[in-house]
Amino acid sequence: MTTLEASAVPETRSVRRVGPRPRREASGGSTSSGGGAVYGLGMIGALVYFLGTAGNGQERVLALGKAVVWPALLVYRAFKVLPT
Repeated sequence: MTTLEASAVPETRSVRRVGPRPRREASGGSTSSGGGAVYGLGMIGALVYFLGTAGNGQERVLALGKAVVWPALLVYRAFKVLPT
């Protein structure tokens, strides 16, 4: 290929987007700011507490349910106590 033929080939360039850049998501596809981590740590702590107080197998199953549901009950009771 001569230099004349090489200059005749158009240069390929990437197309540049016009407008705002798309926002990058956090790893895992979630854009939350750590709320899931706080909930998870709270659930693990509640599970350790409730399993420690459980005696038999039925109470251990109930402890698992309590550990999952306790944040919703906590928020419900906090809103109930707050003045309107």
